[in-house]
Amino acid sequence: MSTLHVLMSAVVLCALCVFFGLRSLFGNQPHENRQFLDPVPRPWRWFWSPIRAIEPVADALLTRWPPLRARLDRTLQTGGLERSVTAAQLVSGACILSFAVASVLLVAHYGAGAQPESTLIWSGVAGALFGLFYTQAWVRGQVRTRRIAIVRQLPVMADFIAMCVEAGLPIGAALNQAVERCPAGTLRGEFSQVLRDIKAGRRRPDALQAMADRLNHPAVSQFVLVLNAADREGIGIAKALKAQAEHYRTERFYRAESLAMQAPVKMLLPMILFIFPGTFIVLLFPVLSRLFSEGVFK
Repeated sequence: MSTLHVLMSAVVLCALCVFFGLRSLFGNQPHENRQFLDPVPRPWRWFWSPIRAIEPVADALLTRWPPLRARLDRTLQTGGLERSVTAAQLVSGACILSFAVASVLLVAHYGAGAQPESTLIWSGVAGALFGLFYTQAWVRGQVRTRRIAIVRQLPVMADFIAMCVEAGLPIGAALNQAVERCPAGTLRGEFSQVLRDIKAGRRRPDALQAMADRLNHPAVSQFVLVLNAADREGIGIAKALKAQAEHYRTERFYRAESLAMQAPVKMLLPMILFIFPGTFIVLLFPVLSRLFSEGVFK
C-alpha cells in the first residue's frame, strides 16, 4: 500500500471519528421544551446545537462571575430576548462565532499561500474579536429597535387607555381593552404580561413597576409613575394619561425633526465617496478628451 493510500485512510478515519464524536456530543443534549418560550432568533438557528453543547461550560463560567451574569440578564431583558436565549447561551454563541470567524480567516491565509506566523496569529485574534463584538452589537441593535418601537407605540396606548377610562371603565378593564384592541407590538406584549401578573395575584402598581423595570426606558418609567400616582391619590387618570400622551407625541415629533436635520450630515460621506467622483468623471471626461485630441498632454 502506498503512502498516499495510508494518508487518505488516516484522513477518512479522523473525519469519521470527528463526525461520530460530534454526533454523540449533540445527541446527548437534554430535550429543550420551548412551549412557553419565544422562538430561537434567526441568526442563532444555524449554530443552536453547538451552542447548547457548550452551554453548561459557559453557565459554569458565569456562575463564577455573578455581576457579569446579572448584566447580561439585564441586557437580554431590556432587548426582549430573555425568553429566547439565556446569558449562558449568549456567551456560547459568541464563542462559537469567534471560533468560526477565526477558522475562516486562518484557512483563507493558508489557502493564499505561506504567510508569516505573526500574520496568522493576528488573523485568529481579529476573527475572535469580531465574533465577540458582533454578538454584542447584535444585542444592542435589538435593544435599540425595541426602544424605538416603545417610543412609537406609547402615545397610542396612553390615548386608548384614557379613552376607555373616560368611557367609564375602571383602569383594569381599560388595560384589558387596550391589550385587545391596540396594534400588536412590544408595548402590547408587555401590557399583556402586566395583566397576567395581575391575574396571578400581583398588585397592579407592582405589576406596572415590574414592566417599567423590564423595559428600562425613561418614558415608560414616567408613564408608570404617573399612572400609579393618579391611582393612589385619586386624581383623574384620564386627564393625566391625555397629558402624558400629548407629551410623548411631542417628543416623538421633535425626535423625528432632529433625525431629519441629521440626515444631510450622514449623507455627506456617501456623497463624497460615491456620487462626487462619478459627477467629476462625467463633467471632466469631455474636457480631458478634447485636450488629449488637441495634443495638450503630449
